[in-house]
Amino acid sequence: PNGWDKNRQNVQETERLMGQKQYNQSMIKAKQTVEYMVKLQCEQAGIMEGSMDSMIHELYNNGWISKSTAEHYLQNHAISTRAVHTG
Repeated sequence: PNGWDKNRQNVQETERLMGQKQYNQSMIKAKQTVEYMVKLQCEQAGIMEGSMDSMIHELYNNGWISKSTAEHYLQNHAISTRAVHTG
């Protein structure tokens, strides 16, 4: 599958895990999904890979994503990173 098809599959897997009340696993999958989506967008935008925060800010600063989307990406990444590290 292409990148966006894979992304849709990841979102469906996240939703399935949430439906099964596997919340930590769903947050891990959500983290992977956001990271994958950001990297795809950076590749399309010609933005060099760096930290997740810097890539999200670059996407926003270069007009590839809205402020709201950037905030959602950053929030999702922060929450899911905590889930990975704290269980």
